Amino acid sequence: ENIRRSIVKDGDSIIDKIKEEKIILTIGSHYISSSPTLIHKAFKKKLKLIEMVRHPSSLILFWMKKRWVNRLGADPRDISLWINYNQKNLPWFTKGYESDYIQMNDIEKTINSLNWIDSYRREKIKKLSNSLFVIPFENFVTKPFIYVEKISKFISKHPSSKIKKYLKKVNCPRVLNSGIIKNQKNEILNLKMNKKT
Repeated sequence: ENIRRSIVKDGDSIIDKIKEEKIILTIGSHYISSSPTLIHKAFKKKLKLIEMVRHPSSLILFWMKKRWVNRLGADPRDISLWINYNQKNLPWFTKGYESDYIQMNDIEKTINSLNWIDSYRREKIKKLSNSLFVIPFENFVTKPFIYVEKISKFISKHPSSKIKKYLKKVNCPRVLNSGIIKNQKNEILNLKMNKKT
């Protein structure tokens, strides 16, 4: 069933199907390093978790463009955990900040959400110690072979002979515009504030 679902075309039409059939959605691994207790208990020393992180400015713009804070707790396709606060569904990471979150505009929600997730992550990854390897996205795409070698050592496996071909297919290595982060920061500063929701 999960394989069949994975090849079905996505879109707004699936929302009605989710509601009508009460489909159980798999919890995604997007925030797994923010709450790693279950996988840590399950795999113990065998656990090898590789996390690629984006620059905060890239994440803020992505969330704003996708209107992510309006979808969390509301969109049936959102497979993250929700909490109920005064009859409102809110994202799991707002726990303890619910009343503040409700009063924020979308930019404030986005920035605070990413900050809360990162705070959870920083606290929880202490438990992972040697089980976690973090890769900055911008470093990986410009110098992928350095990270392929590091990943290889981390998981004690030799890279596939097809790795160069695959990296080329996904445009790695690539040259990043040296001013990209500065441009993203300027774009964030120029975003229009909406009314509090």
